[in-house]
Amino acid sequence: MIISASILAANLLEIGADLKRVKSLGVQRIHLDVMDNHYVPNLSFGLGFCQALKSQQPLPVEVHLMTQPVESTVVQALDAQADWIIFHPETTKSDYHKIVELIRSGGSRVGLALHPNLSLEWLDQVTCQIDQLLVMTVVPGFSGQSFMDHSLNRIKAARRWIDQTQTACELAVDGGVGPNNLLAIADCGVDVAVIGSALFSGDIQQNTLNIKHAMDSDAIY
Repeated sequence: MIISASILAANLLEIGADLKRVKSLGVQRIHLDVMDNHYVPNLSFGLGFCQALKSQQPLPVEVHLMTQPVESTVVQALDAQADWIIFHPETTKSDYHKIVELIRSGGSRVGLALHPNLSLEWLDQVTCQIDQLLVMTVVPGFSGQSFMDHSLNRIKAARRWIDQTQTACELAVDGGVGPNNLLAIADCGVDVAVIGSALFSGDIQQNTLNIKHAMDSDAIY
């Protein structure tokens, strides 16, 4: 399983040193939450921060857009050379398939994020090729929330959809992920776990050891 470090939970005054530390400990991606105080009730990073991350460290950057309408920030994320651009389909003013095509034509990988309130029946209308399906296991907008236990059934259903439709995308989970639920999440067939507070709050090295000990290290990295 790939671990993607959500820096919304990080100490921005120490971000450079902390990113070097998590990379040395096996983290494979950086997850950047972009919030607009409109789609979600919070403000976070701008896309200039993605450019800074790309220039200062080697890990690929996933940009998770929580903006509405999303069109303009997709363009900014492409200009910032985001490796992955993940958006919520309900945030576009047009057909979300057009946003998928825009991201793909711009050279980034594309992901669709599923809000906890969005019925998984919505997946039946997905006909475009995506690279990641991100299941939100908290209501998006703030770091440090608790994992919604009923989300395990949604994760399993998303895994079934990927397998049954033979969609060549990875399954990712974001929200309240940590050592106490990582094994259960892995058992649902998740490929990417986005981890924030459980990684950055406190001693990063000890937190990473706790994550590794939560399940066999070969299954995570």
